[in-house]
Amino acid sequence: MTEYTLDRPTGKVTIHIPTSASDWELYSTMKGVGKAARGMTAALKRSFKAFPKLLAEGYPIPQALGRASRCEGGFDQAMDKYAEFGASDTEPRNNGHQALIDFAKAHCLGSTDGYHSEFGDWL
Repeated sequence: MTEYTLDRPTGKVTIHIPTSASDWELYSTMKGVGKAARGMTAALKRSFKAFPKLLAEGYPIPQALGRASRCEGGFDQAMDKYAEFGASDTEPRNNGHQALIDFAKAHCLGSTDGYHSEFGDWL
């Protein structure tokens, strides 16, 4: 895992995002899985960048999260692209979605603490 830090008016907020094949829970013995893990992480970061733009366009949080995950080159496309490495399995999907939820909570609330139903309604 690596740390991803956001500067918010209330201070810096750090979330942890998967970066390696084992972080993503991919089929780690397959040749090329490292490239798949890097591709998944890069796609997740593209989804991170899309989320604030979608909020600014007026989408409510659940719709912005869903669209960010499905954005061009985003997380959902990476799961399909790297499916042969297990990227579309439950574990990598949950890891990516949780990181995206944590990013959205950090962006909107300045914290990743607590449960907020609006951040899970898009799943």
